[in-house]
This record gives sequence, C-alpha cells and structure tokens, in this order.
Amino acid sequence: MRRVRWVAAVLFLLVAFSGVGWANEGVDMGGIRSGETKSGTIASLSGTDSWKFYGNAGDRVVIVSMATSGALLPVSDLYAPSGSKEASSGVARFIEHILLETGLYTILISDHMSDHTGSYNISLLKMPGACSSPVDRDGGAIQSGQTLSGTINAPSDLDAFYVYGNSGDRIVITTQETSGGIIPVVDLYSPSGVKEASSGVTKAIDHTILETGLYTLVMSDFLYDGTGGYNASLTKIPSDLRPGIYGPYPENGLGVFAFNATLRWDPVAGATGYDLYFGKDVTTALSRIGANLQTPSMAVNNLGSNEVYYWHVVAIVSGGNIEGPYWWFTALPTSACSGTTVTLQNVLFPEGTNCTCTATVSMTIGSDVTVENGAKVTFASPIVHVLEKSHFESGSDVQINNP
Repeated sequence: MRRVRWVAAVLFLLVAFSGVGWANEGVDMGGIRSGETKSGTIASLSGTDSWKFYGNAGDRVVIVSMATSGALLPVSDLYAPSGSKEASSGVARFIEHILLETGLYTILISDHMSDHTGSYNISLLKMPGACSSPVDRDGGAIQSGQTLSGTINAPSDLDAFYVYGNSGDRIVITTQETSGGIIPVVDLYSPSGVKEASSGVTKAIDHTILETGLYTLVMSDFLYDGTGGYNASLTKIPSDLRPGIYGPYPENGLGVFAFNATLRWDPVAGATGYDLYFGKDVTTALSRIGANLQTPSMAVNNLGSNEVYYWHVVAIVSGGNIEGPYWWFTALPTSACSGTTVTLQNVLFPEGTNCTCTATVSMTIGSDVTVENGAKVTFASPIVHVLEKSHFESGSDVQINNP
C-alpha cells in the first residue's frame, strides 16, 4: 500500500509540473511591462513567484533574471496562455523566444534546485512593444548621426532603442561604457523579431539589414550583472528617414496633467488612413479605438488618474501597412504636483490646464517640464527653483508665487 501511494504521489508531481501546465502558480507578483525591471524574493525553499504579461503570437520576448541577494540561482520558465511551457532559461538566466500563442503569459521564477532562497531582479522586453517604462525611462527613438546615453540601472536591466530602416540599408552601431563596471552589448532585432546581429564584447555592429520596417536595438551588460552608464551611437547608410510613424503627442514617456485631449502624430506620405490602438497593455491587449482614421489624430478622454497608457498607430498604405512604435504616457491629476518638497520633471501641462502646484517647503521645476500655450499654471512655494531645461511656451500663463 505504501508503494502504491508513493508511486501515485510521484505521478501527481510529474503531471502537475510537466510542460502541459502547473498546479500552483506560486506567489502572484502581478503584471510586468515591456521595458520594466522588477524585484522579488523567493522566501522559502521550493518557493516560486509568477509574473504576467500579454503577448501576441509572433512577438519576440527577452527575459532576464538575476539574483541580488542570498544563494539563489534564479530560473525563469515561460508558460503560454494554454498552460504549455514554451521556454526556460535554465541556469543561463536568459530567455529569448518568439511567442506561439496570443493571450496572458506567465513567467514562473524559482531557484534552480529549489533549495535556496534570496532576492532577484527580472526584466522583460517585448518586440514589438514599449522600449521604456515609468520605472526605467532609458530608451526610445534613435536616428542616424545621434549618440544617446543611458544607464543599466540594476542587474538584469535591458534598454531598447528603435529606428526605421529599409532592406539593404547599412547600420553601424558603436557603444562605450561611461561609468560603472558594465561591458555594454547591443543586439539588433528585425521587425519580424529575428536577431540579425550582436556586438558581443566588441561593442560594435556593422550590418546590412535584411528587412524593411522598425528595428530594435537592445542594450545590456555582457553578463547582466553589472550596472553603469553607456553611450550608443548610430549611423545608417543612407542616413535619410525611412517611412515610419514619427512625432507623437504627447511625447513618449511624459507625465501629463489633466489630459483629456487629442493624441497626434505626423502624417505618413501615401497613407489612406490610420488605425489607433490604446490601453494599459500589461495583462490585456491594446484596443483598437480608431479604425481607418482619415487624420493623424484622435481625441481620448475619461482617463484614470495616475494610470499609465500605451498607444500604437498603424498607417494604412498600399503595398504594406507601416507599424508604429509603442508609446506611453502617465495621466496625472493636478493634485500630483503638490506636496511638501516637490520636484517636477518629464511632465506636460497641456493647453487648457488651469491649476496651482503648491509645495510647503520647496519646489523644483526640472528638466523637460513644458507648460503649453493656453495653459495657466501657478507654482507656489517659499522656494521655487526653475531649471534651464524647463519650457514655458509663448501664450502660456505661468505665475511663480513665493509666499
């Protein structure tokens, strides 16, 4: 009888943790966005954590997990919406995979032998998808002739930049560390998700691209365990802008106060219409809120406070549609600009805003703070610092009160 029970128990465990599915998803850590690095802790032996994201069949995902304390050797297993295990990092702590299904994916984190505890970081990048996030703003558009800087902020961190190219264009990318102990590596992914080139430790790519569309440059530390700053430079031959979706409003990554206005982008030559996708894009898909729009704009309203929204445009063009990048902004209530000591940066007060920002001790109006034409904003604090990179447009009404 004991042998029968033992065999039954073993069979149960084999079924429960096979590639078909799992009996226990572990501690539900919530959603993880593309471009985000999050932290967790395996607090008990055999413990697991689960993270979720929405993906479409054909998306390329890169997932990195790194221990940050204890003797943990984190392993990531990727489960499809149907429950099948599509990929595993093993001890390499790295998954690079094209999704086979559409829906809610689960990343299960555990210790390699389930016999150690400790803390870890996990980073996710989805292509196509957002290149940055509210917790890591590094990344975004890069054009030929530009040198951009960024920071690998934590072990496992991934930064991403995008550029449009045509098949046959030559792309030269060089990278160099500027601080810390990283060895910067850049990988070049095509619009279809194929990794066409990698710098390895040479810190450079010289490559003739094979596809037409939106290419993604992914920056990381060579072993994923270092932190520090880097520069990345891009040269594309020829250097002219290829057809794409450019000029988002609001600009990517801004916090926008009292935003009930219109999303806009630059018109695309030859486009007969535009599809606009909008939503939160973490555990659910973006919704198509505009179909075959005849102008490169659409009003949005009734947004939640302190919510992050993503949007994506497809230009309808004969001979093949043009896919846009994935942009995001944070919808902020006007109360978010008040407090004890307030520092404002990377925020927009759009046309029509009428608010007072109050700090009881001090206020700093920092980099990339824009008050648009037609906005009325009062900054009130005993001490108000206005930095050079802030911008008050002509026609805006800005008052600074020092009571």
